[in-house]
Amino acid sequence: MISRLKDCHGSTCLAASVSGKERDKRLLDKAEGLVHFLSDLNPYRRPAGTSVAEFLDARVAEPDRAIREIGPDRVAAFVAEPVLASGGVLRRPKTTTVVV
Repeated sequence: MISRLKDCHGSTCLAASVSGKERDKRLLDKAEGLVHFLSDLNPYRRPAGTSVAEFLDARVAEPDRAIREIGPDRVAAFVAEPVLASGGVLRRPKTTTVVV
């Protein structure tokens, strides 16, 4: 499975396993080695000199790169929060285009 750092998906064992919140990782039971975590999506934590658009473009490319690195036959799911709530109440910036 692939998830993102700072995402929260619940407090059951499987949900805690795919959650990228540090507190959940310390305090909740979870399955080890089940999830590959991608970078945090918070544009306020982007590297200095990086525009929001550049930061988000790099984050959009991460799942595809991770699937290729891990192997498509070894990835069952990508778990994501459409609106990052408990990780900082982050909504999609207006500078991005949603592709469905």
